[in-house]
Amino acid sequence: MKTQSLPALCLIWLLKKEQVVLFLLAALVFCSSLGVVYSSFLTRQYYSDLQVLQAREDDLDGEYGRLLLEHSAWANYVRVEAVAGKELQMVSPEIDEMILVTDRK
Repeated sequence: MKTQSLPALCLIWLLKKEQVVLFLLAALVFCSSLGVVYSSFLTRQYYSDLQVLQAREDDLDGEYGRLLLEHSAWANYVRVEAVAGKELQMVSPEIDEMILVTDRK
């Protein structure tokens, strides 16, 4: 009988039907584990991004509140009347200077 070399024996052993199925299953388990690791990585990364965006949202909400206060201060009736009188020299008309306009249908 002719003796075969060790690499040839290993190749023959690996090419058996059961060994091929076992190898394919091991490869699928390995690929699945890589997928789990990658999805965990993405989940952590997206959660970190979410926290950054929520902090930015909180900052913008605070700024919006400050802008609303500033808007109400600038639009205050007393301030508008003071600016109209001081900078634009506007005055309220007298009663006899007012004209009432009505809609005639």
